[in-house]
Amino acid sequence: MKQKLIDALVTKFGIDAKMVEGIADKLSKTVTTEEEVATTVEGVTFQQVMESYADKRANEASETARKNAIKKYESQYGLKDGKPTKADPKSDPDPKSDPDPDPNKQEPSKPSIPPKSNLPEEVAQALKQLTEQNTKLSEQVNALSGKIAGFEAKDLATSRRNKLNAAISKLTEKQQKPYQRIALDSMSAEDFDSFLEEVTADATAMAADNEKQAKALEAASKRPTVGSIPVSDGKASKAELDAVMAGIH
Repeated sequence: MKQKLIDALVTKFGIDAKMVEGIADKLSKTVTTEEEVATTVEGVTFQQVMESYADKRANEASETARKNAIKKYESQYGLKDGKPTKADPKSDPDPKSDPDPDPNKQEPSKPSIPPKSNLPEEVAQALKQLTEQNTKLSEQVNALSGKIAGFEAKDLATSRRNKLNAAISKLTEKQQKPYQRIALDSMSAEDFDSFLEEVTADATAMAADNEKQAKALEAASKRPTVGSIPVSDGKASKAELDAVMAGIH
């Protein structure tokens, strides 16, 4: 039934089949007969189609970003499906190691313990204080570095969100919501640029369809009618007249 629903929706709205696949898939779970196809499609609005398409694209983008993140992580740490691609070198026996060491072989001598410092007490104390100061300074630098990294991450997330909002600004509020739920800060720069490019293209197409639909509705509201049958240019065509006559009989 899914394909029949797709065909019916494409015929009704005059848009590409891929834009109605999402809502057709959802409707096919309850529609079982051809009669139900016609009735169900009649009640579907263009807004519902666009929202379903936006959800589908947003979910696909989110899944792509998730898979890319996993792929990058596994590549970085030598994993495949969460498992190491190579044996842990720690678990492999060293072929060069001697399984039966010579008991008479002498162990290497251990380094001798350095003698106690003969520095004056004042100098030793000063060195100790300097070491403590260096330790505290290092801790402060690390803390500051963490704060700077947090600010940079926040600025990056804000910048990406602004770019995404600009790309979808011509869509309706409901169409924008699926995109606004996507986490952007976890994407790499390459993944985000690719995602933004796809969203921009989709949003442009959806905005054009919105405008086309609005113009069609406006034109339909202004079109003169014969009885309850709308006619074009104020003149009824033969087909329109036949429809009126059929209604009379």
